[in-house]
Amino acid sequence: MLGAADSGAFGPGTYTTTFQPPLTFTLVDQTIVGANGTIAYESIGEVDANMPAWIDIAFGFDKPGPHGTGAWSGDFGINRIDKVFDPRQPGTLIDPPKDLATWIMKLPGLTVAAPPKAIEIGGLDGAQLDVVTGNKDVTIGPIPGVTEFGMGFGRHRPARIVVVSVDGHQVLITVGAKDNSADHFKRVVGALQPLVDSIVWQ
Repeated sequence: MLGAADSGAFGPGTYTTTFQPPLTFTLVDQTIVGANGTIAYESIGEVDANMPAWIDIAFGFDKPGPHGTGAWSGDFGINRIDKVFDPRQPGTLIDPPKDLATWIMKLPGLTVAAPPKAIEIGGLDGAQLDVVTGNKDVTIGPIPGVTEFGMGFGRHRPARIVVVSVDGHQVLITVGAKDNSADHFKRVVGALQPLVDSIVWQ
């Protein structure tokens, strides 16, 4: 079972979560050594959230040595999107559209770096796209069970988004980079894409 928020580091293995609809994911054992001898990436995550509507895990990159903390980080997240904010009426909640990927693509403040393409996640059809935010945060909707902030993307951040419908629920899977450079985002996606691909719906 994936630990609760702030439960410490965890390593390779297959994990169940508190997320609904239920799922498992597998963190494969891999270490990527950079050209300068630093640990560009290793399979060690820190749980920031493990809730019925939100999973968030941080990974360190560019570590001076094994099992340390990285200079930059990447995030893996899963959100159940029960409601979204209506971009035409700020503060108004509406049901998420059926084509959530296209709706996200058209949100003000987002630039599409890679347009939606059809993929499969855990045997279900989904859509994947890459986006970059501008000078302002972009909020998609509330996180059920969280009142301090909503689900979205910070300013000047790249993210890979996967949208999939599971048992009638819209689920958003994201891989994001804290460094907005294209090179770092490419490395984060390369390291964490196997985590996205490993998801199995229960």
